[in-house]
Amino acid sequence: MRVPVIGIGIAAALFILYLVIFPSARLFHVSVWVFAGAVAVAIFSEYLIKRWHLRRWTSTTGRIEYCTKVGEPAEGSQMYSFAYMYSVDGVRQGGELRFANKPGRLDQIKEALVGKQITVRYDAGDCTKSLVEETVINGWKVR
Repeated sequence: MRVPVIGIGIAAALFILYLVIFPSARLFHVSVWVFAGAVAVAIFSEYLIKRWHLRRWTSTTGRIEYCTKVGEPAEGSQMYSFAYMYSVDGVRQGGELRFANKPGRLDQIKEALVGKQITVRYDAGDCTKSLVEETVINGWKVR
């Protein structure tokens, strides 16, 4: 799902290289709007791809196994991650979801999320590819 974002990054790098070789004030203003529009399209296309997978992929019940913080806090925000498990034809599969929240809340998040059941959507052709359907779990926003 990161392909649109990577594509935008490559396009931006090429466009910046073009601006360095052929500088123009008017072109710069146009490029800012083009780049902002391309970023918006990338974000929206990632959202559409995810919604398409949620409608098309098979649904099952999973469970959150553990939570941890990822990296160091930055500007009043901390990245957290939780691992979830689900079964497909008796074989356990797993996935991970990262989300941002305020620093110092790991214990609260663990208490609220670990052990909770979630709805997992997975690709029937490759059951190792999965998405968590919920955006809010036990009062915590996880998107």
